[in-house]
Amino acid sequence: MIVEIALNLPIRKSFDYRWPSKLARTPEAGLQVLVPFGAQKKGGVVVGVKEHSEFSQLKKVETLVDQEPLFSTEMLDLTKWTSEYYFCSWGEALNAAIPGGLAGLGQLKELRQRLFFVLVALFVYRVATHI
Repeated sequence: MIVEIALNLPIRKSFDYRWPSKLARTPEAGLQVLVPFGAQKKGGVVVGVKEHSEFSQLKKVETLVDQEPLFSTEMLDLTKWTSEYYFCSWGEALNAAIPGGLAGLGQLKELRQRLFFVLVALFVYRVATHI
């Protein structure tokens, strides 16, 4: 099975990876995963599941960060729309929507800016779609 992964990179596309059989869970949109990217390991979000890829040699997803999806279908739709409206990558929009968790005081300002960005995007999305 092939999964499309959005990474927090300034590249406006998702990347295909193989879902390894060692992961007992079936792939689902919204799951947070760790994948190899070049010489690094990057965190990403599964944004799609498909049977085939146009690429022949694919790397495998290394591990699941959580067993349950981090993003709902609605949040995936919102962040996809946000990435198109603000011309950023889907991975960057998803990263901005992730709560900071155990961030230090130095990161508090950045977290407030991210929250503001997500709230503004939600407002604009609702106005644009008349929800």
